[in-house]
Amino acid sequence: MKCSTLRFRTHRPAHAAAALSSILVVGIIVVEAAIAALVVSYLVGQQGLGLRRATQALTAARAGLDDAMLKIVRNKSFSPASPYALAIGDISVSVLVCRELMASTTAYTACHTTSLPSKYEIVSTATAVNKKSRLKAVLVFDTASGLVTVESVQEIAAN
Repeated sequence: MKCSTLRFRTHRPAHAAAALSSILVVGIIVVEAAIAALVVSYLVGQQGLGLRRATQALTAARAGLDDAMLKIVRNKSFSPASPYALAIGDISVSVLVCRELMASTTAYTACHTTSLPSKYEIVSTATAVNKKSRLKAVLVFDTASGLVTVESVQEIAAN
């Protein structure tokens, strides 16, 4: 029986260096693509969460307006000295009720004492994590019939 020796082909170092560098370049491109996809998916997720929080803040601000309107309808002389707070889940709401408004009140202002005792202004500010929403409603109270009507509801800039 004859013993034979096995011979392995050895590659030249120049071919190995070229293969190694091309593998590294392809690997870096794949890693960069994966990082880019991760960043894009994170940003899209954050955008959806921000929209959800903004909607929750707007809805909570509306709930603050509704709460103040109910209190005014039940007690026509309702006018707290300072804003009162509501908690709706993890959202905080601050409601300011002003009575006897100036005739030209259009912006967010503090309460005024003038000759219009039949008007109320309600400003409801809701904060959901980092999103803030502020709504303002103006109500008119008819002293003869006791009817309270909504003159306007608008969203105002939240500072």
